[in-house]
Amino acid sequence: MAGVGLGGFIIPQVARAAIDGLGWRGGYVVLGMLTIAIAFPAVALWVREPRPGEGERRAVAGAASGLTVREAVRTVRFWLLGGTFFLVALGIVGMQVISFRC
Repeated sequence: MAGVGLGGFIIPQVARAAIDGLGWRGGYVVLGMLTIAIAFPAVALWVREPRPGEGERRAVAGAASGLTVREAVRTVRFWLLGGTFFLVALGIVGMQVISFRC
């Protein structure tokens, strides 16, 4: 999440400077080059195929695989998580709206 916030703070300044200096077409080229320069190395470093046996779980005989939707909706944990996600999204979107008005 920090990268998204930092990108949302820095990239508009970079885009404005690139558009002012190179025009809108040149600005798009600069943004595309930034995407390639930042995203591809990050993916190359951290995204990989799992090793054999990595991430696999062994099922325990007789263990429940989880809750049904109906069962999950009846739990307090479901509503606490849902409320938390809603408040986080509200805060993020609210800050974006405020930043666009300034």
